[in-house]
Amino acid sequence: MIKDKRINKIEEYIIEHKSVSLDELMEVFQVSKNTIRRDVQELVEKGDFKKVYGGVAVNEDNRAKLESFHDRQVRNQTEKEMIGKAAANYVQDGDIIFIDSGTTTIEMIEYINKKTGHDHYQ
Repeated sequence: MIKDKRINKIEEYIIEHKSVSLDELMEVFQVSKNTIRRDVQELVEKGDFKKVYGGVAVNEDNRAKLESFHDRQVRNQTEKEMIGKAAANYVQDGDIIFIDSGTTTIEMIEYINKKTGHDHYQ
């Protein structure tokens, strides 16, 4: 699974469960403890989550601004797909690009895959 996609899914999982252990995240997402620690640290640095003993929890101070990835993803979906398709046209074979975990930019992946015939990117 692409790192950005995994982090988005971890974010969703934490929001849904309010707090989770690192061991639970390792099991659910089938990754190593070091990977989960790095992913959780990235989420904590954004400010929406906080580390708790043995895991991570929703940062209640920022809870009001949290919106699930799914809710953001389905809002304006048609427009996001159009933007993703248009942006994918600028990517040429051999290009090295970074796609962040945004709900619009992630739409590029499918169109890049179709364009190049590859089935995944890292």
